[in-house]
Amino acid sequence: MSPTDAAIGGEPRTLPVSFHAYRQAHAATWLDYARVHLDDPDRARTLVARALLDLARTWAHALRRPNVHAYAWALFRRHLDEYSPHPARIAVATSPHTPSLPGRHYDVLILRTRLRCSAEQVADLLGTTADGVRCDLRWALRRSATHPGTTDPSEDIP
Repeated sequence: MSPTDAAIGGEPRTLPVSFHAYRQAHAATWLDYARVHLDDPDRARTLVARALLDLARTWAHALRRPNVHAYAWALFRRHLDEYSPHPARIAVATSPHTPSLPGRHYDVLILRTRLRCSAEQVADLLGTTADGVRCDLRWALRRSATHPGTTDPSEDIP
């Protein structure tokens, strides 16, 4: 039994295989994303553990949502925004001239340029399409110009 299983409601219980599969597929990326935003790896691990616990508690509700992945990412981001002492966007700004980006564009930019996730990985994580991710990335790059060495915003980042 995993620590998440044991911590739900203070009593041991088994979570659905679908939750374990989701956690297995996305927890490492959540942790990498949290590490980018928090100054302490232990704080990042604690944040991800709390977010996964919250997701485990609401998993049945998540499965009834139109998009489980979008729901889970929003829950994770809410935890990050609440846990971080400073707005997450400020902590990773690459220059003082970086304009603020809307949430999804910002997330796509960080996931693609900082964490080097593929468009398909980001799409799966955020609950969107790879084409949507590429479009969001092009828009974010044009708007912020935060990716060093990229002169053509339509250039696909691996």
